[in-house]
Amino acid sequence: MSMDLIISDTGQMMIASNRPFAGTVSSVDFDLHTHFLIVNYTDQKPQALPLPVQDRMISDILTAARLILAYFKDGFPVEGFDVPLVHIDV
Repeated sequence: MSMDLIISDTGQMMIASNRPFAGTVSSVDFDLHTHFLIVNYTDQKPQALPLPVQDRMISDILTAARLILAYFKDGFPVEGFDVPLVHIDV
């Protein structure tokens, strides 16, 4: 699985994946201690993405309220979710 975290010049965020997500995404948590994004599904267990957030992106993550997750096949979007981004400090 290949994933990229993309941040636009205006601060909008998207995770682009070359594989479909495990189910319907309801939200994404950002764990401030581990720097991982955790996908919450409506009908599956939460799943940490194999995509640690780099230090230079943390300030952008902390100011974002939403995140787009998109599955691309052959360069075209097939499935997408626009969900809340929750910051957790456990």
